[in-house]
Amino acid sequence: MERYGINFPLAKPLNSANGFTLIEIMVVLVISGVIIAGIYQSFTTQNKSYLIQEQTVAMQQSLRAGFDMMAREIRMAGYDPTESGLYAITSAGATSMGFNCDLDGDGEIPGAGETFLYQLYDQDGDGTNDTLRRTPGGSALSEFVHAIGFAYAYDSDNDGVMDRSPNGNIIWAVDADGDGDWDRLDTNDDGTIDSADAPGAATNELITGVDTSTVIELDTIRAVKVWMLVMTEKPDRDFTNTFTYIVGNQKITSNDNFRRRLLSTTIKCRNTGL
Repeated sequence: MERYGINFPLAKPLNSANGFTLIEIMVVLVISGVIIAGIYQSFTTQNKSYLIQEQTVAMQQSLRAGFDMMAREIRMAGYDPTESGLYAITSAGATSMGFNCDLDGDGEIPGAGETFLYQLYDQDGDGTNDTLRRTPGGSALSEFVHAIGFAYAYDSDNDGVMDRSPNGNIIWAVDADGDGDWDRLDTNDDGTIDSADAPGAATNELITGVDTSTVIELDTIRAVKVWMLVMTEKPDRDFTNTFTYIVGNQKITSNDNFRRRLLSTTIKCRNTGL
């Protein structure tokens, strides 16, 4: 078309304009959705793995912190540099242990910071004893503790040798029935305290032990075996824990979604029997 000496090109038909068809847009949306879903799935998986690792690390740190502190202080049980006779192991339970030590060397009645009672307390008021403390009013050493256990080796005749079982194994015992005698936890005398020493096939039991007919005298204790079972703060819904744990005289079989760690050690009491 020519107007006023200027040539104007004819307009192109609308149906010849470039663009995306509806099918192409739908294909792009589907592909984008698949990619976004993959990215989200990868993110959630990695985030969950990170949270699990974080809880596991926190659980292990709590376990080792409490354990190291207990081991260090139980070694000092009965420390009495002035030979005052006021310092000794004061209680030897299956789930608690008490003692004192003359840390300042003054030879006087145990003062602040010299009396210890290791056991679990209900720190948050939820009705469950799951916090390890060294004294009733002391600070927490470990949290989310499922169970703690103690067993004791002793030298009843003070001959310098810890008492042994008929098979020659060191006797690890508690007063399981409350009669004032030591009860050997290794009931089958194979040298190991394990599930075979529990009385039956129930999931949670107490090892009743074998009565040694030896009267408990706290000043004959020469070593302590300690177990501590801790758990994560939160459950993992993709994990089911059905493991069986032996914690002193306790047989514990879990059936939930919490991860757990069990640690045990033997501590020699360096200040008893001197």
